[in-house]
Amino acid sequence: MKKLLFLFVSIILISACEDDSDVSPQLEGAWQLSEVLNDPGDGSGTFQPADSDQSIEFFADGTFKSPGTFCTTTLALLTESTGTYDKARSVLIVDDCFLNEVQIEYPYKMEDGNLIIEFMCIERCAKKYQKR
Repeated sequence: MKKLLFLFVSIILISACEDDSDVSPQLEGAWQLSEVLNDPGDGSGTFQPADSDQSIEFFADGTFKSPGTFCTTTLALLTESTGTYDKARSVLIVDDCFLNEVQIEYPYKMEDGNLIIEFMCIERCAKKYQKR
């Protein structure tokens, strides 16, 4: 009986001491572009450091804005992008892409404290952001 009690108490103590360091940051706030991925077509693409000041800011009201465009994968800061996000579906819904004909949704995920946004490309392409 003592061994069973010891095992039970040990399990409770271990579960109470679990590491919470992998908790992702809140989506709301400012994020800075850190890396981009443009696969060459054979699945060998990896994230590479980004040479851009592109950023994105998420607001508590479910909207976002970025000084860079989300209608293409360009890193240029030519046109501001705005839109909404849906946390339940993990998608960004971008305003004003392609003459307002189609509402574009881009999936996102949180991974290792980074925000990764996937873009519509023939081969995989994505942008990785770090919380500011």
